[in-house]
This record gives sequence, C-alpha cells and structure tokens, in this order.
Amino acid sequence: MGARSDEMTDTPYDQNSSFGTTISIASMRAAGLTSLSFWSFPILLSAFLAFVALYDFVIFHTLAELFAILVASVMFVLAWHTSSVARNRFMLVLACGYFWTGALDLAHTLAYKGLELLPYSGINASAQIWIVTRYFEALLLLLAPWLAGYRISKHVILAASGAISIALLGWVLSGSFPVAYVEGKGLTMFKVGSEFVIIAILMAAIWMLLHFRPVKEPVNMTLMVAALIVTAVTEMTFTTYVDPFGIANFIGHILKLLSFWLIFKAIIATSIQQPYLDMQSALQQAQDSTAAAEKANKAKSDFLSMMSHDLRTPLNAIMGFSDMMRGQVLGSLGNPKYVEYSDAIHKSGAYLVSLINDILDVSKIESGHYKLEEEELDLQEVIREIHVGVATRVPADSHALKIEIAPDSPLLLADRRATLQILANLIGNAAKFSTTGSDILVSWKPAGKDRWVLSIADTGCGIPADKLETIIEPFVQANPLVSRKHEGVGLGLHIVHLLAKLHNAALKISSVEGKGTTVSLTYPPERIMQRGQRNASGLRGDPNDAPEYRQVSG
Repeated sequence: MGARSDEMTDTPYDQNSSFGTTISIASMRAAGLTSLSFWSFPILLSAFLAFVALYDFVIFHTLAELFAILVASVMFVLAWHTSSVARNRFMLVLACGYFWTGALDLAHTLAYKGLELLPYSGINASAQIWIVTRYFEALLLLLAPWLAGYRISKHVILAASGAISIALLGWVLSGSFPVAYVEGKGLTMFKVGSEFVIIAILMAAIWMLLHFRPVKEPVNMTLMVAALIVTAVTEMTFTTYVDPFGIANFIGHILKLLSFWLIFKAIIATSIQQPYLDMQSALQQAQDSTAAAEKANKAKSDFLSMMSHDLRTPLNAIMGFSDMMRGQVLGSLGNPKYVEYSDAIHKSGAYLVSLINDILDVSKIESGHYKLEEEELDLQEVIREIHVGVATRVPADSHALKIEIAPDSPLLLADRRATLQILANLIGNAAKFSTTGSDILVSWKPAGKDRWVLSIADTGCGIPADKLETIIEPFVQANPLVSRKHEGVGLGLHIVHLLAKLHNAALKISSVEGKGTTVSLTYPPERIMQRGQRNASGLRGDPNDAPEYRQVSG
C-alpha cells in the first residue's frame, strides 16, 4: 500500500475536506428517498417475504439472505467492470468487500437452524457467522472512505477482503469463537455487546464518510448515509430476539434488505447512471458546440460574401482607371513617374482581388458549397494555360518551366478551375522561393495500382523540418522572414490541400531545407481516364474519403 496523495488517487477525494451541507431535503428528494416509486420494489419484496414467513420462516430467511447475496454479487460485478469508467475507488472498495460479505452471508444461511447444510450448523453457529459478517461489513464501511485515497489494485482489494473473510469464517468453524446463542436462554452478552460495538463502528463510518467525502455527488452520499443508518437500526433489532424465528428476527432481515438496496442504488448511480449522464451531457455540449460552429461558419461565409462584393466594386474601379492611366488612353500623363505609379496601383489591386478570391474559396470549400464541375483534362494544356496566368505574379521568363508529361499519358477527371488554381499556387510558390533562372519541374507519372501522381519540384530554399507538419494550415508560412519578401499570406498550400481532398487526392510534401521542395498529388484510379475513354460515372469528390496529407523531411 503506497502513501496517500492527490496525485495517486483517481477518485474525487479531498484529504482536507470537512463537514459541510452534504445531506439535505433536496438531496433526499433527488436520491428518491421521499418518492414512493423508489421504495416500491423493496416494499413489494417485503410483503412477499412476509407472506412466505407466515408459511415457513426458514424459507423466508433463506430467500431474504439470498436476495442480499444477489444484491452484493450484482454490486460487485457492476463496480468491477465499470471501474475504468466510473473511476470511483470508494465504490470499488465497497463492492469488493460486499462480494465477500455476501459469501459470509451465504455461510450464515447454510448454517441456519432448519437448513443446517454446513458441518458446523445451528442457531449458535449461524449467530456466530452473523457476528463476524457484520463486523467485517462495519469495518469495511468504516475503512472504505480512507482506503479510497490509495491507488490499490482492485485485484489486491478483492484478494485481501477474501483472505480476511475466509480467516473469520475459519475462526468460527474451528469452534473457538465465543458463543453467541444458548438454546433456551437466548443471546449471550458477547452477541449483544458485539451488536452495540458494530453500531458504534457504523456511526464512526458515517463520520468518516462525511469527513473524507469519497463520493462527491450529494445524491450518492445521501444514499450511503441512509444505508448506514438503516444498517445500524438493523443491528439494534438483533440485540432483542430470543426466538430465532420471532418478529425481531423478521424485522431485522427486512431492514437488512433495505440497507443493501440503498447501497446497491448508490453503486448503480455511480457505476451506470452518472457516467451515462456525463456522456449525455458531453454529447449535448458537443452538439451545442457543433451548432454554434456551424452558425459561426455561416455567419463568416455570409460576411465574406458581402464584403467581397463591397470590396470588389471599388477595386474594379481602381484597377480599371489605373489600367487606363498606365496605358495613357486619354493622353499623356506628363510625368513618367505617374505611369509607374499607375502600374503599381493596378498590380496592388490585382493582388487584393486575388487575396479576396483565395479567402472566398477557402470559405466555400470548408462550408461545403464548393461544387466540382468535372471534365477530362489534358494536363499539358492546363499547364500551358497556367503559365500565362502565373505571369501576373511571377515573370514568365524568370524560371525555366520543364514539363515531363508523355503525349499518350492519361487524362485527369477533375474540375478545370480547381486544377488551374492548384497548379497556379504550386508553380507560383516554386517560383517565389527559388532563385531566378532555376528550373521548375512539373511531371505527370504513374504511381502504381492504377494511380497517377502530379508533382511540382523546385530547387529553392526548402521548408524547415519543424514547419512541415503545419505548412498546409491556413496563414502558416514556411519561413516568415523569406515570405515577407514576397506577396502572400499563407493560404496557397491550404487551398491546394482542400482542393486535393475534394478530388480524393493524397497530398505529399517532401522538402530539404536549402535544396528544394517537391509537392505531389496522387490521384486515385477512378480519376484516371485513358485517352478515348469516356466517363459516365458522374463522380464527385468527397473530402471525407480523401487520403491523409503526408509530409516528408529530408
């Protein structure tokens, strides 16, 4: 057994706790103690047992004890198999102890007068086993709140409880245990005195329960305290009987049933009801969070759509008028600098429009509003188109664009605008982050299993290894110091990643810092169309089916 500490416990346990308002009318109502439905089952069971007792007390006693044994066994099974979910060691300690309490009660039942199935049986033997069982139960209830503060293996708890209970039973069966009942005289002073000692232990157990508070829920605490009080009253009834088949013995066993019922309800609430309620609450919170996120996402999309319209209108005017000015459509501007300024204004406006378009594309894709218009694309033609488009960002003659695509290579079933955007972003990045005059290689090659891979490779500055995992996230840049020299806010690769998912393509980035970067998109067989083959599948991309993004550092 290790030293107790907050770090070692996995139960809501407070070493510094003290008495507080734990038991109240509200907690009693919440626990069901004031509800007739809560007591309906034990009341009906008691009525049935009372009817049986009128017929045969031995059968009544056997059934009453078997019910308590069954409850103890079910408590053990529930607590044992839900310990990892409930994570309440107090209830686990209690259930392991009550398993052996049930075993001792079984021995008490088998030894009872009229049944006498044990070698050592009779009223005295059953009373002796009763006393050791109640001592075991009372000490269990007393020590469980304290033991709950230690992280002890449940197997150790069960084995230790078993060893103690077996030793106690062996003591009784050995014949050396003090006499508890004398035929014709009734209970001995030892038996009566033991009952009062057990009652005192139970009162101390209530104090321990309220002091250590191993059960944080007021409902469960209320049920446990009620069970201890009923158990104490039960022991009081067993100090008065003379006839083992009398009314006091009957009332005592009915009260015992009620105490077991209360403890059973406490363990049910902890092991099953509370985790279920916690799960239900977590599910509701997740649903609320999802609804709030969807609402916020819709508000964002609406805002971006509105702002894009409001921004594009003045930007179109700026770009149109600046284009007329730099072309001197209405006559000379006079000073050559004005032409230079007009060109700068036009380029800045074009950059802003491109940035707005990127943000809107991200919003559309993430909200599920981006629709693919698929067609069979010849990538050589698409790349020739994109080379002209890139000229607005990167001079067409600044890099050597090498294309490795065989004339008979298959076509790609994809959205033309999305594919143009993918290539524009990747070729633009390759040009931005590599030295002027270097090569940019675009290839379209088989990748095995009827898949084909589209790759864009450069010999530029590369991506640091610690950035590879996050480089596809929005507004993340590989090297902010280098990136600041170029236009861009870190949306290019993120858009490529989103568009690749829409096409069920696997994105892979391989990079060695200082040597270059290769970005590859591997397309699945259903998007590879041999020349002359017509597609009639009407395939549409589902981002949930797309392979995961992969990054490789050199």
